Amino acid sequence: MTNERFVLGDSHKDIWLSHYRRMLLEVTSTHLPEIDTEDYLIAKEPNAGDGASLLLEAFTESRAIFLYRDPRDVVASLMDAAAPGSWYPYERFEWSESANPKTLAESWVHSISAAKEAYQAHPGPKVTMSYERLRERPEESLAFVQETLKLPNDESERRAAIQATSWEALREDQKGTGKFHRKGIAGGWEEDLTEEQVELVEAAAGLLMRELGYKPRG
Repeated sequence: MTNERFVLGDSHKDIWLSHYRRMLLEVTSTHLPEIDTEDYLIAKEPNAGDGASLLLEAFTESRAIFLYRDPRDVVASLMDAAAPGSWYPYERFEWSESANPKTLAESWVHSISAAKEAYQAHPGPKVTMSYERLRERPEESLAFVQETLKLPNDESERRAAIQATSWEALREDQKGTGKFHRKGIAGGWEEDLTEEQVELVEAAAGLLMRELGYKPRG
């Protein structure tokens, strides 16, 4: 915030940012007392790119991973979550009517743009990765992330982690339409979205899609 009238404006950022950092560390240590100084704590922001900037600015020494996915798959997944009886109770929120392709695609653009900007400004170790690459070549991709970020890189541990969290390892009642784990594939949007829905997503997100390597059909 650049407005000097704001209490939490940029002119006092050096003061309140240090308190923000300390608050997160103290809350985390209280909530997860088993964590020690040798452990790694992962802060995951799947749909809240706006928070990435503040988080990375408060923890400049931290490693950052910019993980993105084809917005057509993102929208298809969110629309499934918004369906009646699905795992995410959209109906509880006033904005449930906004769960349409255009609005969801615009939200994706806003969130990913904010995350991308925060990632680019981050001075610490960082790496970027697409969901599609990670899903297609999990071991190679994870090894690349570990090597780039100078993380422990034990091959047997990596393979065990991949196997334990794979789509195939999930029970059948844990995955499928209406579940948190829905498909576990890339490109499922071609079956999930209508031509009109695809056009709406691509119209809203086409520019950023191309920038990230995704080719709109239109």
